[in-house]
Amino acid sequence: MTTNLPNSLEIEDLLRNIEGIIGLGASFPQERFKLVPAPLVSENYQILWNAIDDSLRNLREAGFPFPHQNPHRTLTAMWVWCWTLPGGAAQRMARPRELYAETIGELRVLRDAVSRGVDAPSELLRELRESVRRRNEVFVIMAFRQETEGFWLDVIKPLEQTLSLRPLRIDKEETEVAISEEILSAIRRALIVVCDLSFERPNCYFEAGYAKGCFRRVLFTARRDHDPRATEKGEFKVHFDVDQLKITWWDPSDFPQAKRELEERVRKILAEISEE
Repeated sequence: MTTNLPNSLEIEDLLRNIEGIIGLGASFPQERFKLVPAPLVSENYQILWNAIDDSLRNLREAGFPFPHQNPHRTLTAMWVWCWTLPGGAAQRMARPRELYAETIGELRVLRDAVSRGVDAPSELLRELRESVRRRNEVFVIMAFRQETEGFWLDVIKPLEQTLSLRPLRIDKEETEVAISEEILSAIRRALIVVCDLSFERPNCYFEAGYAKGCFRRVLFTARRDHDPRATEKGEFKVHFDVDQLKITWWDPSDFPQAKRELEERVRKILAEISEE
């Protein structure tokens, strides 16, 4: 792959390699003490792992932050990991696919987009590549209300000191273009997007969907009384099609807890998309 938009054949090759490594990972013996693969099978796994890792790294260099979510570089390590997890044989055999499930879904979306002949404007591609060089920027989507200022000041802004990141909020930036266009452009330039879903703002949901469509890493947050599963619910709630995702819930009376959790999530993403 190159630093340009990947083509569908390259993505298909990557998907085939992923399916191959999933098959090998799920082929472990049904006896715990025989988790030693044949040398040729073990070598094949290593070849696939390296090929997948190289392809995903090339995608990251092109501006698409696809992490390699399989930390098991050897087949033995994969088999041992599967066996240590709870559940029966069928559940353990499903673990390798679960590792790659999110990546497979996003790769299929990207493949379908390029296979339809999508000719992304050069400016859009430039911004995606620019995101690789702007890893210190975090674009923040949120409702601009008095009730959210504490969250901004005590949870988001501290990322500047703790992780040397620069949170960007569109109402605090000067722009010479329409704000709506600047928002979309800023999303494309940011590898990481924090989206706060408090107060059910339609524009926040739209911008979050756009960020996901641009393959940005989106971290969702919301005020705790917006949790539809909470015993004490407020006037607003997070919509049902999003509340199944990982959300950092914040409480105005305990911002430090949300700050710690959000920082940990950002640290994990930075580690996943690093070139090291």
